Amino acid sequence: MKHLSIGTKIILIVVSVSVLSFFGLALANIYQSQKILTTEVNKLVSNALARNVNKIEGYLHESVSALELSHKRALTRFNRTGQPSEGDIFGIIFDMGDSARFVSYAYVMQMQNGEPKFYMSSLKNHNVSVSNETTKTLISNIDLNKDLNISNPIILNIENKDLFTISFSMPIVNDNKELLGVVGFLFDINKLKEDILNPRRSIFENDIRMLMSQDGIIVFENGSQQTENTNFTQLSNDENTNKILESSLNKKRGIFEYTRDNIDYLAGVQPFKIWDSDKYYTMITLVPKSSVYESLDSLVFSIIILSTSALLIISIVVFLYVKFSISSNIKNISNHLLSFFSYLNYETKQAPKSIEVKSN
Repeated sequence: MKHLSIGTKIILIVVSVSVLSFFGLALANIYQSQKILTTEVNKLVSNALARNVNKIEGYLHESVSALELSHKRALTRFNRTGQPSEGDIFGIIFDMGDSARFVSYAYVMQMQNGEPKFYMSSLKNHNVSVSNETTKTLISNIDLNKDLNISNPIILNIENKDLFTISFSMPIVNDNKELLGVVGFLFDINKLKEDILNPRRSIFENDIRMLMSQDGIIVFENGSQQTENTNFTQLSNDENTNKILESSLNKKRGIFEYTRDNIDYLAGVQPFKIWDSDKYYTMITLVPKSSVYESLDSLVFSIIILSTSALLIISIVVFLYVKFSISSNIKNISNHLLSFFSYLNYETKQAPKSIEVKSN
């Protein structure tokens, strides 16, 4: 810089300091904005998860409450008569359907001479035949040591249709702990799916909401993949897949980075318990990072444009000031000094005039 004029040096120094200052300020603003945005997004995802979980818990508790009432009625009938009539049994079934919006089928299993006999209804006042395969599947989900049995998502063939459902049941036992029967219902996953996956529940553009069992079986989701009854680990090879599944298995809430179908997401995970059982399900919300940080990208762009404009204005102002003020004054001072030294050296007989410095 020693070969540059003093005016150029001043311009370079002022502009360099301004660039470093604006660059540092811009980085600090972007960092703080990203930090605040990430915190707020995590809170928003957590709140949205909590709202959906509260909805699901409410629907499930409504159905389980209806099941408990029917169980009490069935227990009274079985203890009183030993073998309730078919009319009494269907009365129990229909009462359950009247009290639960999310029941697709209700059933009562009655033990007759040591063999189970199933009575099932679609709650439209007609009897539904139950195949041996369906009977075995339902019986396999009954644990006499539990007051409430809740199955994992299962596929049952009923009325020649495959029904993807969750079975809720309560065993009917006498004082000697002998099994008299079972009362239960098949939860209507489609109705729950329509409610939870309604677009009005979306918090970000192209977000994905899914419900899965604690061990990772997908109950439903609104993504492009057909994932019902698929294990969560099969959806992506992302390294955080196991962390999300571990969070579900350990009943811990969390938010993770997650990639699926080449799209980066923030994955919110919230396990929840059903009634007073030992059964847990997990709600997951996947929020695309592109949607999350869209506002941050706009902010960064605005900061860059404003900073560049400010630097340009400062550079122009400094350049004009140096050119027309400082450089002019320096030139006057230089000429005056040359005239003064010429006078001292008797090179001229005329003393220099008083210097005039422009004031700005």
